[in-house]
Amino acid sequence: MPTTRRASGLAILLASAVFVSWAALFISRTSAVAWNGRRYFCLFDDAMISMRYADNLAHHRGLVWNVGERVEGYTNLLMTLLMTVPSALLEKRLAVLAVQVFGVLVALGFAWATLRLAEELGGPGSGLHPAATRVAGFVLGLGYYPLVYWSLMGMETGVLALLLLVCLVATLRILRAFGGRALVVLALAGGLAALTRADSVIVTAPLVLLALGCAWNERCVPRGALAVVLGLYVLLPAAQTAFRLAYYDSLVPVTYTLKLGGFPLAFRLRNGIGFLLPFVDQTWPLFLTATLGALSGPRGRRLLALALPVVLVAYQLGIGGDFSSYWRFLCPGMPILLVLALFGTRAVAGWAVSRLRLSPRRATPIGLALLFAVLVFVNRPFASEIAFRTAPFCAEDCGENVDIALAVRELTHSSATVGVLMAGTIPYYSERPAIDFLGKTDPHVASLPPDLSGAVAWHGMSSVPGHNKYDLEYSIVSRQPTYVESCRWGRQDVCRWVSERYQEVVFRGRLLYLLRDSPFVDWKKAKR
Repeated sequence: MPTTRRASGLAILLASAVFVSWAALFISRTSAVAWNGRRYFCLFDDAMISMRYADNLAHHRGLVWNVGERVEGYTNLLMTLLMTVPSALLEKRLAVLAVQVFGVLVALGFAWATLRLAEELGGPGSGLHPAATRVAGFVLGLGYYPLVYWSLMGMETGVLALLLLVCLVATLRILRAFGGRALVVLALAGGLAALTRADSVIVTAPLVLLALGCAWNERCVPRGALAVVLGLYVLLPAAQTAFRLAYYDSLVPVTYTLKLGGFPLAFRLRNGIGFLLPFVDQTWPLFLTATLGALSGPRGRRLLALALPVVLVAYQLGIGGDFSSYWRFLCPGMPILLVLALFGTRAVAGWAVSRLRLSPRRATPIGLALLFAVLVFVNRPFASEIAFRTAPFCAEDCGENVDIALAVRELTHSSATVGVLMAGTIPYYSERPAIDFLGKTDPHVASLPPDLSGAVAWHGMSSVPGHNKYDLEYSIVSRQPTYVESCRWGRQDVCRWVSERYQEVVFRGRLLYLLRDSPFVDWKKAKR
């Protein structure tokens, strides 16, 4: 047994080394050398919005996007606060790199949590050796590309996946053999998950209530202690709500109003169905084998695990889809499905070996081969990115937006403003006050009725949440930003007005639209 455990440990260490090497190449591919000769690192654009909040907080300007404007344009407080640490210690571009390195550690963390989940759901009846279960669980934790992608691109998805896995493992341990320590871990992880994303309560609250109900029935913990645990769970989200009311004078973030305000439920459901159909097409073998895995072995525990990704799918349906087919809201449930698929494919292999009268020893390799086929199937849309044959999703925007940001910073005074559709990289690196055309940080735009005409539609949706509210007359014509990224969106086009009042400037190879005769532009430098 010690020799087997040592071998599994070495296999996990080797898998970690391979992943870290791959992740280093990924980070390199998402960076760019700007026209000033320096390498700049980029996160996904939404994560760069959080980086701007973190940078302002780290430098004592407040938890704000624009200095002096208290607007909560993030939905990931914990991730934003974590970003504050490198922002306080490092220059801007290296702070971004530090967040990506942190993403590598987060990925290894949820891989380890997936290993623990595989151990909890496995056992003698699974047909798998404990060492094989451990190694397979760890590798499966890293086995879905979009989850790794979001982690390395600075989004909160990886942190949320880690915390939800910790919550599930703690709940399973409580159900198996109650322990007070697991109850505390569950409450803390659930509270942190709520800070990561408030909507995580749809998953964590049922787990906490189930665990507390188990402890109540078993009478193994004083009733007062259970109240303390429940208070521990609600403490962090309650504190965040109090902070939001005091600091932003609002009960909900602007992004909540932006994505759900005025968006009829029936329309959201139709939109969500259109968005989810490609996901079903990509992942149906995984759901099938995971369901088989849930129905074999200890059904109650495995069905509980299966319920979590199902709830996430229902939530994605209810909010009406998302802007990206990299499934950021669904990714946290994928390691759970992969672990269940491990047992499902093993069960199928055992049945096949029995029917074909093969040696029982062949069941495990056959099951792993089936599981590998499932992994290949669900990752096939991302194969070219995994193999670095193409650049990662949105990575090509990094170099362009960094060059634009640096050009704006070079040509303009600190009082100049930038008007943007992509509200992350350009405002972050330009260090200029910004106007967000799509309303993530603009309460006026966020409160507008959504455009349901189909003018802003992709990925099977009739209208894209978070991108279907805009008012270019207000954002451009009225506010007149010094730099304008674009003059059209959806059904609105103010390009004629922009052509009359903005000057085209080519600087360091980038075309910029700058407000004509603005005192905040160094026109001598711009015309060189």
